[in-house]
Order: sequence, then C-alpha cells, then structure tokens
Amino acid sequence: MKNGHLGHLGHLGHGLPGHGLPGHGPRRTMRRHRFEPARLVLGLCLLPISTLYILQAVGQVDLPVVLRFTMLPAALVLAGLVAVANMTIRKAVHAKRRAAGGGTADRDAAP
Repeated sequence: MKNGHLGHLGHLGHGLPGHGLPGHGPRRTMRRHRFEPARLVLGLCLLPISTLYILQAVGQVDLPVVLRFTMLPAALVLAGLVAVANMTIRKAVHAKRRAAGGGTADRDAAP
C-alpha cells in the first residue's frame, strides 16, 4: 500500500481519487436506477422458496416433489407478468406525456 492505494480493497472508497476525501477531487455519485418491480417480486418469491429448500435439505420439512418443481417456475411466471404489466404502464405513461406535449426524460422512455 503506497500513496494511499488499497489494491483490491479500492471499492471501499478509502483514500482513492474521486471519493470526496480532502485533496482527492469531487465525490462521484451513483446515478439513479429505474425501479424494477419484477426484480422485487422475484426476490420476495425466492426468499421463502430458498428457505423451504434449505429446510428440506436439513430434514425439517418434507416437500412433495410436485411442489418442489413448481415453486420456482411459478415465481418466474409471476415476475414475468409483473414485468409485462410494468412495461405496459411505462409505455402508456410515456405516450400520455408525449400526447400532452410535456417533456420526456430519458428515464421515462421505454427500453
């Protein structure tokens, strides 16, 4: 570690240029990300699924085979439906703003 360089620990932001420390330049800020409800739904579905799989592995729960093989695809289908609904709503809002003559921001545009 010479001259404040942390090698592979640089992602922690200690003493590296651009991290807001005195003498190291301006602080970089993370750009805002678009909210993705499908990712939230999938994550919330995967938490209990993974918990059940762990409990099954240690012998605390006995899951039927049919249930084990339908939980993950059902979670993926649910997340897909949420993604389609989200995309449809975003496109409708974008079209409504465009028709109203309002300015559109890049974050409002459909991918």
